Amino acid sequence: MNKVKQVENEERLLKVEDVAQMLNIKPITVYQWYEQGRLKGFKLGSKLVRFRKTEVDSFLQEIEQKAERKRA
Repeated sequence: MNKVKQVENEERLLKVEDVAQMLNIKPITVYQWYEQGRLKGFKLGSKLVRFRKTEVDSFLQEIEQKAERKRA
């Protein structure tokens, strides 16, 4: 993958439904975690919420690390 496509993919904006699918949770949970500050995102207008793929990947990695520590 060339550098431009890699950057575009990493900075891609995800919808609530995309994030829910990535994390295997319901969309309402994504909204709740966003409101609680657990997931970093931003509003576009009054209702739309979007998330950077890099932020969701970091969040997922953090969850996996916590799970590994609990198992150890």
